[in-house]
Amino acid sequence: MLTVSAVSAKWVAGIFRYTTAFLLFALMGLTCVDVVGRYFLNKPLYGGLEITEVVLAGMIFTALPMVSYGEGHIVVELVDLPSRILRFVVHMAANLTGAVASAVLAHQLWFRAARLGRAGETTIQIQIPLDFVAYFMSALLALNAVAFVLRAFQPAGNAQFKAEL
Repeated sequence: MLTVSAVSAKWVAGIFRYTTAFLLFALMGLTCVDVVGRYFLNKPLYGGLEITEVVLAGMIFTALPMVSYGEGHIVVELVDLPSRILRFVVHMAANLTGAVASAVLAHQLWFRAARLGRAGETTIQIQIPLDFVAYFMSALLALNAVAFVLRAFQPAGNAQFKAEL
């Protein structure tokens, strides 16, 4: 029986999964169009590098909360811990450390976005406002911190959630 939180986690993970997949597909299509234009037609896509940078940032930061909540990051076990309680404490400490780091980065990036907005910073060719990109990245880092906090209080290696991803 799925609880409301499990269903909502599944929906949120689906939104992030499909958004990340769409951005990856867009990046692939953009790269193909740029390469064909550059090498076969001698006319590269105008602003292709800037669009690639923004889409790549969007793809990475959209995938980050999903990977953190699903424990898809790299884990290295240096010591085999003898008790379940000790393993859970280490799991909780690692996730809370990740949450604090993500929250600090989100906070700093938010202030950086405000400075970019005040300065009116944009990309060079197609004038994409950089503050919107930085605000988006900051918000997703904050969601990543929330994902780490949620994972901290769940058992390590939750196979049920991983199967749903």
